[in-house]
Amino acid sequence: MFKELFDKFGITLPAPLVKELEAHSRKQRQQPFFLKLMNIDGIVEVADFLSEMEVYQDILPLWTDDHSNYIGLYVGGACKYRICYINHEETDVAPAFRSIPSFIQRIELHPDLDWHELKKEYPSEAESGTAEMDEDLTCIAELELFLASNPSISDDVRCQSIFSIMALTPKSHLDSLLVYLEDEDMFVQERACEIFGFHCYMPAREQLIEVSNNGMHNGKLAAKNALAKIREKQAKDLNHGLFHHFAAVANTLNKRFNISPLLYGSLGLEALTKIPLYPEDIDLLIPLTFIRERWEELQSELEHQGYELIDRNEHEFSNGQHKIGFSHIEDLEEYAAIDSNDIEQRNYKGATFKLLNLEQYHRVYSRSLQDGYRIDTRGKKDAEKIKLIEGLLRAKKHT
Repeated sequence: MFKELFDKFGITLPAPLVKELEAHSRKQRQQPFFLKLMNIDGIVEVADFLSEMEVYQDILPLWTDDHSNYIGLYVGGACKYRICYINHEETDVAPAFRSIPSFIQRIELHPDLDWHELKKEYPSEAESGTAEMDEDLTCIAELELFLASNPSISDDVRCQSIFSIMALTPKSHLDSLLVYLEDEDMFVQERACEIFGFHCYMPAREQLIEVSNNGMHNGKLAAKNALAKIREKQAKDLNHGLFHHFAAVANTLNKRFNISPLLYGSLGLEALTKIPLYPEDIDLLIPLTFIRERWEELQSELEHQGYELIDRNEHEFSNGQHKIGFSHIEDLEEYAAIDSNDIEQRNYKGATFKLLNLEQYHRVYSRSLQDGYRIDTRGKKDAEKIKLIEGLLRAKKHT
């Protein structure tokens, strides 16, 4: 089938790739696929239609979703033998898969998935191997040479060539794309913002802020979305580090004082729900005796760990990056009717600690809304946490 097809179009395809397509064609006849390999007549018909448009000159459509969208193979040009998507509503022919084999492997593993549900190879979340990176950089160099040598090409061809460059660019070379944030083509500027957002690329932050304020219409919104993704990743990284700092302190309390601290507050709720709450400090509850009789021992140990006491009345320490506050666990009985013996014990990499469950957290934050000081300082945030907890409790009830 495929030899006849490629001969018809005057295309030369390496024999191993032809064999891959033939083997895949047999599998398509044996089981249903959401993305269907077209027959020769269907391929010829769509290819003839697409040949009238300049951006599709080097692309041969091979698969379809039966909704006038196609998956194409680059049979010429810098992106030769890579796979792209042909959307009937919006043109974007940037490569999404490195090769015929990698694309076939993905859809044979997930035959029921649509194109948009498949995990793509471009843009890549991880750095590729040396050989693959060299291939991509060579392709990018050819595309850049094409653009530099053809200043009079149509806006569509220029735009799609730049889309391909941005998709292929490895994470370690993203700085080369910063120039596109200032491009006069609004679609190029928009895509550059999307790429930096996809990679959560911090060095682009200042230029993204500029685009969000003064860019073209498409670019402004895309830049704001990219900045939101960067902020979210920063917060996640920070909070992941915050929990590790807590675990280190908990481990010290376990070994030095035989204390299993209760991880309280937003960091505790985040650890319980796995939902980002962006806590800024660590709140711990420990036995009252360490607040009253053994405070100096505790303070000395924390200072040995690099913390400095910054508020004696609030029992609060800081290491210059975050704060740790201590209170006594016995207070929970009176404050929120929680018996410390009913609190679950957890373990993280050898460190033991206590963690409230959803019902207990609901009691704590409900009680906090009656606390004059908390109402003035944290009332809105506490109310938001109660809403979150109640939603999780309802979902739990129906599972």
